[in-house]
Amino acid sequence: MRHTTLLWVSLAAAAGFVLSPAQAAHTYDGMTLQFPAGDLDSDIDPEEQEEITLDLGSATGYRTVTGEGTWLTVAGIEGMGCTVISFNTATGNNNNNGSVNKIEATDANGRRTDFAVIQGVGNYEVGYNYGSYDSDGRSGVSGSETYHALGLIPGTEGSGTGVDTNMVAFDVSVAVQNYQVTAIGLVLCGRDSTGPGYPRLTITHKPHAGGDASVSTMTYGGFADEQNLFYGFQAPAGSYITSIRLDNTGDPPGSAYNPIDDLTYVVQYFAPLGTVLILK
Repeated sequence: MRHTTLLWVSLAAAAGFVLSPAQAAHTYDGMTLQFPAGDLDSDIDPEEQEEITLDLGSATGYRTVTGEGTWLTVAGIEGMGCTVISFNTATGNNNNNGSVNKIEATDANGRRTDFAVIQGVGNYEVGYNYGSYDSDGRSGVSGSETYHALGLIPGTEGSGTGVDTNMVAFDVSVAVQNYQVTAIGLVLCGRDSTGPGYPRLTITHKPHAGGDASVSTMTYGGFADEQNLFYGFQAPAGSYITSIRLDNTGDPPGSAYNPIDDLTYVVQYFAPLGTVLILK
């Protein structure tokens, strides 16, 4: 089921919001996309989708992983009771709907999960198109239009030989006490007009009981088009996810301005530290 209700707030209109010098070359709306429960889904669209952890394996390239945690398939994360942001309410492509610096999604239980763009990471300037580019095979995997996805604003990809190209960078949090995101996934919607890229997903996760944050990565190389690749990850037991970053890395860095679609997550309750459970 797909829905069309969408609310948004322009942060640029808020008092005190000032563009940094690095942002001055572009016009940013600083918009917060707000998705109510009626705009969220519980399944990932399977159209033309490939899974790095299964379908691509070693047949068309290499896959390397580092760190702890579990890499998930579509079926795996859906079986955990996930929430899916499908970006199907955009009404045009190429930044027609404005630029996005934050996503807020509120599920049927009233829990709001925030994805805040990390500024100044890698070779890019902050901002995402709501309604992505849809040329060169770049097409969302869900929705009724090819641009029903989320993409970078022009000029932010930092492309060039040997340059790590940032495509996604979000801080992740839940605005409800004692709840955290423990699993996350997305579909990378690449273009069909460039050579091989090396998409690398980096997940930062932290133990609930305290301690240092850890990083887990998956890099996939040798897939020329990067068309509709699903990445999914579950944090180690007792840990939760604090940030997610997707880059194209290597020489050449491959596609630029890649959209993402079907941003997927799982929220879990963590008992407050010091809580003692008495079993009878």
